[in-house]
Parts: sequence; structure tokens; C-alpha cells
Amino acid sequence: MALLTRLFYSQLPVWARPTHPMMRYALGYRKLTLRDTLLRLLVAILGIGVIVGAGYFYTQQTSDSNTITYREFMFYPLALLQLLAEILALALTVNSVALERQKGTWESLQVSLVGAATAVRTRWALVFYKLRWVLAAIVLGRLVYIGYLLDDMTDFEGRAIDVRIIGISPEVTLEVAVFLLTALITAALLLPFVAIALDAAVGMVVATLTQRRSAGVLTTLVLVGGRVLITGSALFLGDSILGPNGTKPEVVDMSTAEGWGRTLLLTLQGDLGLRLLNLETLGNLWSDLENGIYIGGVVLVGVILMAMIANGLVLFAAWRAAKPAKS
Repeated sequence: MALLTRLFYSQLPVWARPTHPMMRYALGYRKLTLRDTLLRLLVAILGIGVIVGAGYFYTQQTSDSNTITYREFMFYPLALLQLLAEILALALTVNSVALERQKGTWESLQVSLVGAATAVRTRWALVFYKLRWVLAAIVLGRLVYIGYLLDDMTDFEGRAIDVRIIGISPEVTLEVAVFLLTALITAALLLPFVAIALDAAVGMVVATLTQRRSAGVLTTLVLVGGRVLITGSALFLGDSILGPNGTKPEVVDMSTAEGWGRTLLLTLQGDLGLRLLNLETLGNLWSDLENGIYIGGVVLVGVILMAMIANGLVLFAAWRAAKPAKS
């Protein structure tokens, strides 16, 4: 286990490893007692239990089906958990520089050659350490979705994909359909990490622009409100065309641009791909949406673009932090 851990950390940049001095400083040196660990575990289990229970109750009240599936009752709990992670990513970064200024350490970091820039990168990477258990729960929940998607492919004696690409426009071979489906699964696994990375990067850029903690608190509230609004709007607009078990009739009456726009908004900023991890839904999209067969490839490209934007924002924040302060 220790060998695997060292191998994993060796793939990270030096400033993102827990052994780096700045990362060790950011993580803190307090060792958790067994009581603290058990208490945190209990709180986490209770919190997730409440969220899942509320999701099941809501689905039971709103669903027309007598049998509620995992993909139905876990949709909103996972979407809420993902939104919570994005909010925490903002909260952990927006005030980071202001806190260092308040402690009087920021100026000394700026004097050094790479101190301030490295501090920004470290604070950005710190988000993933702080949210590692939330991310683990999100990934575990998604893996079950992917498992059901793989099980969907065994329908029709293993010819489920062949059946669903018959008569779609444009026509594609089975190999292309499988490749695009693989791209979608890859994107679905990466999306939570990339979404959190992007929100944390936005927070770091804002942190380098904020001089006082009071302004940072206000900015945090604005950014959190914006994140909730974007995610809520994406879920609302996406729900009008995509249900838990397929597309809705409204998608047929929409223009191609609107259908694609709502689908991508839901996928990249709403549920982060959960609705698409259903072969019935994908099959409907492939036939109801013009060029819908390419949705997996387009989503993966979108994820790559989001990652590039996040990287660019972190580099910009590091460059700006390294600039000497004006007297």
C-alpha cells in the first residue's frame, strides 16, 4: 500500500505532493486521534445517509414507476454532493491569500523567487486533499452508474449497441459507437475532478485580486451563489429533455442547437454526466438529436477544454501572485 501511495504521489508535481514544505504547512501538522477519526466518519455516514434518504423519498413521491431504480433515486443525492464539492472548492480558495496577508506571511512569500507562485499552486492542489473523501463517495456512486451502463450493453443478447444505432443519422459503425461510448465513460469519470479543479482555479484567481478578508467573504458568497445558480439552471433546463430512463418528447420539438445546448449544459455544469450513463437515454439521444451519436466525443472535448481553462487560470493566478506588490 505504501509503495502504491509513493508511486501515485511521484506522478504529481513536486509542489502538489504532501511531502513538499508548503503543502505540509497547508495541510497542517495536527494528528487526528481515533476519537476524531470515528466522529468524522460517523458525521460523514450520517450526512450521506440523510442525503440519500431524502433523494429516495423525493423520487418515491415524484416517480410514476412502482419500482425505483438506483439511477433514479441516486441522481439528486449525487448531484447535490457534486455541487457541495464545487462550493467547498470555492470556499477553500477565495480567502486563501487574504488569510496569508492577515497572518503577515504573504509579503515574505512574494519576496522569494517562487514562494508566492508556489503557494498559489499548493493552495489549489490542497482542495483535492481536503475533499478526497467527498470525491471518493462521488466516484463510488458513479462507478455503480457505469456498472449499470455496462450491464445495459448486454441486452438483446449482447447486441444492445447494434440495435440502438440502426437507422440513426449519421450512420456509424459499431466500432465508432463503442469508441464514442468509451469517450463518454472516460469523461464521466473525469468530470467531477475537472469541475472541482475549475472552480478552485476561479477561486485562486479571485484570491489574488482580493486584498482584505472581508471582501473575500463577500466575494465567496457571490461566487457560491453563482455556482448554485449555474448548476440549478443546468439541472432545470436539462430535466426538461432528459429523464431518468430516456429523452422526453420535448426534445423532438426543439431546434438542434437548443437540444445540444441543454444537453451539454446539463452534462458539463449540472449533473456532470449522470443522465447520460444510461444506454436507453443515449439511444434516444442518438435518434432524437441530430448528430447525437457524437455526444460522447463532444463531452470529452468539453472536459479537456475545462481542464485547460482551469490550468490556465492557475498559471495566471500564480503569475499575478508573484508580481511585486505596489507600495
